[in-house]
Amino acid sequence: MFGTGIFVRTGRLIAGSGLPGSHRIARAMGGLPEPAPPIPVELPPIPVELPPVTVVADLPEQALLGRFTPYAGPAEPEFMIDFLGGRTRVAFIKGYEDFAGRVLEAPRRGHEVLHEHDEWLGTLAAVIDAEARGEIVAIELGAGWGPWLVAVARAAAQIPAIRSVRLLGLEATPSHHAMMLQHFEDNGLHPAAHELLLAAAGDTDGVARFSKLPDPSADWGAGELSAAEIQAGGNEDAEPAYDEVPRFAIAGLVRRYPNVDLLHVDIQGAEETALPLAMAALNERVRRVVVGTHSRAIDASLTRAFEDAGWTLEARHPCTLNADGIMSRDGTQVWRNNFV
Repeated sequence: MFGTGIFVRTGRLIAGSGLPGSHRIARAMGGLPEPAPPIPVELPPIPVELPPVTVVADLPEQALLGRFTPYAGPAEPEFMIDFLGGRTRVAFIKGYEDFAGRVLEAPRRGHEVLHEHDEWLGTLAAVIDAEARGEIVAIELGAGWGPWLVAVARAAAQIPAIRSVRLLGLEATPSHHAMMLQHFEDNGLHPAAHELLLAAAGDTDGVARFSKLPDPSADWGAGELSAAEIQAGGNEDAEPAYDEVPRFAIAGLVRRYPNVDLLHVDIQGAEETALPLAMAALNERVRRVVVGTHSRAIDASLTRAFEDAGWTLEARHPCTLNADGIMSRDGTQVWRNNFV
């Protein structure tokens, strides 16, 4: 089934609304009923074309993948194993039960299973580029179970010159944060050796509130609740239906390190303002950004922000909208900094 082109994204946003969308799973895998009709929202105008960019450099797929030896070990009953040997519990993601005991092939465009093709290439490029320094620093914001941090560690293990791996992950949902700790242990990484924070990333330092998740494996698209959403929650005497966690501004997170080789961002719409506000810090410290986008307006605004800052676009595809204007698949952008 690996070559069938089945591609799954989970729990995304209603475009332009900042509200969690329906959980979306490939029906071919079975296991979930059809989602309820979406809540009507006022949609902003959708740009037909993304803004042009001045400097574009494609990620060389064959050259990047060719640096790594594919996993050739055994399958394991409770896990799907990626081409680097990264082990992911299928229980983390509802709808992936049929992938238990399988070893996935190297990523190919149009044949994605769990992650975007361009996310893989951007991540591998960051690891290869870190070879000259002998260490790699990676940050994953909205980390979920921390797949990209583990991917960085496993890729770096195949490059002898990289002697140090430093990882920072932020995940705001307690159940997903626990999955991140488990995912590290499942892949032979010691969580205490890295910074894996129960926290959110955003525009400013502060406190963020996220809805409690009845089924964490079925919702991977929770965004920070607004004050209006919290107030609409009702009864002050009832136990809050949300968790409070620290929120850290992206600029401060980046400046914890002299250099950041990879900043992976999937923060459910907050990227629209949080990344431009952090641009001075990104220019100073970050070599590559891989960002998930959550509306066509965000696709366009982030393109303008990184283009204006002089970064090189390495990969871009806009988020996918259905006929009703509801987002069914994240967008992805990969940017390389020309100044560090």
